Parts: sequence; C-alpha cells; structure tokens
Amino acid sequence: MSSPSQTTSSPSDTIIPFHFWDDVPHTRAIGINVTLRFDKVLDPERLRNSLTRLLELDNWRKLGARLRLDSAITKPIQNSGKLVYRLPPKFTKDRPGFILTTEKHDGSIKAHPLASQMPSSTENPKVSILDGMTKYSPLVRHKTAPTSIADWLETDLPQLVIHTVLFQDATLLTITFQHTLMDAMGLSSFLHAWTAVLSKRDIPPFLGFDEDIIEAHLETTAEKTMAGSIFGQISLLLFALVGWWEKFWFPRVEDRVLVIPGEYVRELRDKTLRELDDDETTNKDRDRPFVSESDILLAWLSILLVTAHNPNPNTPVQISNIFDIRSILALPSPGVYIGNAIMPSCADFHAREFGPWDHGPGLDCRLGSVALKIRYALETQRTKEQVLARTALRKKMLREMGCLPLVGHPGQLGISCTNWQRAGFFGVDFGGAGVGRGEGFVPCRPSYVNTAGPGPLDGNGPRNMVTVTGKDGMGNWWVQIIAREEVWGKIREWTSRM
Repeated sequence: MSSPSQTTSSPSDTIIPFHFWDDVPHTRAIGINVTLRFDKVLDPERLRNSLTRLLELDNWRKLGARLRLDSAITKPIQNSGKLVYRLPPKFTKDRPGFILTTEKHDGSIKAHPLASQMPSSTENPKVSILDGMTKYSPLVRHKTAPTSIADWLETDLPQLVIHTVLFQDATLLTITFQHTLMDAMGLSSFLHAWTAVLSKRDIPPFLGFDEDIIEAHLETTAEKTMAGSIFGQISLLLFALVGWWEKFWFPRVEDRVLVIPGEYVRELRDKTLRELDDDETTNKDRDRPFVSESDILLAWLSILLVTAHNPNPNTPVQISNIFDIRSILALPSPGVYIGNAIMPSCADFHAREFGPWDHGPGLDCRLGSVALKIRYALETQRTKEQVLARTALRKKMLREMGCLPLVGHPGQLGISCTNWQRAGFFGVDFGGAGVGRGEGFVPCRPSYVNTAGPGPLDGNGPRNMVTVTGKDGMGNWWVQIIAREEVWGKIREWTSRM
C-alpha cells in the first residue's frame, strides 16, 4: 500500500463540516482495527468491486472523503482547529475511495506460525482464556497502515484502509479506521451495506451526509442528569493522581480474550433469576425484574474483575455501560447513520457488593443484585429526557474544560464495557464474495472477531476495558478485556476451576 507523502486537495473537492460528536477528544485519540476471520476463501476482486460500487451510491460517497484540519475554526472545543471532510468529485486511481490490499499465502491457515493461533468458533465446554488482541496485529494489518489520526491528516489517505490475508482455507479481513468516522453500530451498518451490494440486496439510505442529524434531533431540556456526582477540578486532579498511582505500582497490562460457552451463560441466567425470585426486596410486587443475558454477562465479568483486584470492601466501583442513542432519537427510517452516537450509563457500587468468595467468583456469586443494578442504570439513563440532559452536560464540559464529564468518586475502581452483540458482527454474511461458490449462494460468516488498537499495549493506556464482541453461531460469547497483569493471574486460576 502506498500513500501520498503530503496532503492532496482540489478546488473542486466538496468540503463537509464534521458532526459535533465525531470530533471530540476521544474520537481523535482512538484508532481501531477490526478483523473478521472467515473459514472460507473470499475473492479480493469481488470485495473491491462491491465496495467501489457502494461508494458510488448517492451519499455513501462520504465514506471516501479525506480528513483535514481547518485551523481557522477553533470553536466550540478544539483550539487547534476543527476537522472537516474534503470529498473528491470523483474517485480515481490517484485518489481512491478506499485502500484495499491483499496478502496471499499458499498453505493452510493451520500451517502459519501466527495465524494458526487465531481462534475460531467451536463447541467449547468451559470458559477459556486466549491470547490478546494486539498479538495478531503484525499479521492482519498492512505494514504501512495508519497508526494515528496524523497519518490521515498528513497524507491523502481515504478513511477506510482494508487489508485481506488469504490462505487456502481461510480469509482474514481487517478494517482500519479512526473513531472519528464511526462507532460499532456505524461499522455494522457499513458492513451490512457492503454485503448487501455483494448479494444484490437493497442498500439503505445514508443519513447525515452534510447535516448533523444527531444534533438536529437533540432538543433542550430542563431535566437533570441521573448519572451521578460530576467531577469538578479538584476531583479531576484526584482522579489523575489515583490513575498515576495505579500505573506506578502496576505498570504492566495485558489484553486477553475470554470465550464463555452459551451453556455456562444460561446457567448464570438461571441462577440470577432464581436469586431475584427469592429476593424479597426485588420481588415485593410479585413481578420478576427484567435482566437481559447481556446484563448478567456484564455483572459476572465485573465480579470477576473486582474480585481479582481484591480492593478494600468500601472502595467505590463504577460500571460504565455504553449504549447506542440512534433508536432513542428516532432517526429517519429507513436509513443508517454512519458516525458516533453513543453514551454511557453509569452504575455505582461498593466493592463489598461483589463478594466475598472463598475460591473466586463462580455460580455462587451475587449476580442478581449486580445485574439488576446495571439494568436499572441503563433503563433510567437511556430515556430520551436523560439523553438530552447528558448531552447538554457533555457539551458544557467540553466547552469549559475540554473533556467529557466524569462522574462518581475520584478513587473509584472503574470498569467500562462496550457490547457489540446488537451490531451483529458474527452475522455479517460475505458469501457473495466466496471463491468456488458455483451457481448457489453459500453463506460465509465470521468465526472470530478481533479488535485492537494501532500499536502495542503499554501501561499508559486504559484498564478494565471490556469489549463484548458478540455471540458466535455456536452460542459462545466472546469478550476482550484489558486489565492489570496481576489481575489476569487470578482470573486464570479461577476460570481453570469453572
């Protein structure tokens, strides 16, 4: 893959303003690589031709725009300038709508020293811990793929950089992009549109070409946010000191993948519902409280992490659960919004609510109360009124302090979760690009989904980050976690007994 050494532009480029929530500090800071493993061979030319066709359709062209920094625009939050898009009038060989590179291997994926270690869907009888996400980056990323937003700003790279690795019996498809482009639901909409072209299905309209439709659907509200105590300057300073202390004493982090069999999650669900049925405080009105499978999974994962940290029982704990706001704002239908439209719900605990246990967490842990509190936070903070109130607060903090608001206690043990199950990545069907499919259509869905940042992990990055990549066709749940090195030692010990 080659890219211009400096930015290229044309007077005929269309300049498109950035949507507000696409240009905030964390989207600028986060680069993403999502890899889909297929246990079949895909045709790179079919992939290229279908994606070329998608980016020729009406407003879908926006995905081929270039990132630029307009230093003349410094409001509302970026002193260095605001991001803008420059969209070429036509995609050409010199200025393509996307980059797609291919690396071919003659043998089986099982014969490759690194690729052979990449997992895939299997009937798994027990909870397993696998190697981390960043381990596979040298294999799945092109060596010249962008690693930071500067690589887009300082060159003429399009936003989508895609790399395929082909074996005789498998394909690894990696999409590299900056978080300014989209969130997980946006990526899902893009992948489903791409596969719709491959299978000759209808393509949904692309919403928000030059109109910030998220902002257009956000109204003012007098309601106060229910997310908890907001950090002021002193709390922010204390929070930073606590973070520095953590990184000083525990400098190493590891990223690992947990595979949780569907049968085990069903056992957790049955146990949770029995616990809630027996709890007089939650069952006083004779109606069983609703908790989803995802609530229970997050509760169990949080119990695992909190217990492994072994904090003081009075330590504050906060579980931040990311949710999508597209449906809450009732965006136009049909249509898909490729961008960022997420917000966290925050559930506050003390460490004593997660234990104690003599032999680590298992089926005997307090799942019901933790799952119910996670569900309550989600239901009360995911209303339209609360989304509007939180949005107003987030804007105010961005303008006044240059960061999104933090809530809770500065000394809290924080856990942040993003759940991609609704995005349906394990259900994306690239069968239309399959090699040797003959006249019939043979489905081709991922057997593994991997997400990683642009570079190796270091101790300065986030901790207790949970990404639920979804549930595969075998019913297994796949979870990626970044945590202290010491935490993983305890988790390995406990999961070996499950």
